[in-house]
Amino acid sequence: MNNTVSNLRDHRIRREVGFYALYIALIALTLFVGLIIWRQALQFVFYGPIDFGWWARFLYMFSVVSGSIVMVLGILIAEPYLNTGKQRGELMQRFWRIAIPVGLFGILGYVILLIGGGSPGAG
Repeated sequence: MNNTVSNLRDHRIRREVGFYALYIALIALTLFVGLIIWRQALQFVFYGPIDFGWWARFLYMFSVVSGSIVMVLGILIAEPYLNTGKQRGELMQRFWRIAIPVGLFGILGYVILLIGGGSPGAG
C-alpha cells in the first residue's frame, strides 16, 4: 500500500513539474516572439520603407502597446487551459496547440525582419 501511495505521489509531482516546465517554456517563447521579434518587425514596417512622421510613431506605439496587452492576456489564459489539459491527460497536445501558432507567428515576424535587412536584437 505504501508503495502505491509513493508511486501516486511521484506521478503527481512529475505531472506538476512537467506542467510548470511547459508553461515557463510557453512564456519564454511568447515573450521572445512578442518583445524581441515583433517589436522590431513593427519598427521596420512603420519606419523602414517610408517614415510618415508622427503618424508612424503613433501607429508603432499603438501596435506595440496593444500587442503587449494581447500577449499578456494570452499568457494568462494559457495557464488554466494547460492546467485543464494536465488534469485530463492532454497536456502536451494543448501545449502544442498554443506553441505552434506562436512559433509560426514568430517565423512570420522574422521573415519581415529578413526582408527589412534587420536581425532580432539589433535595435
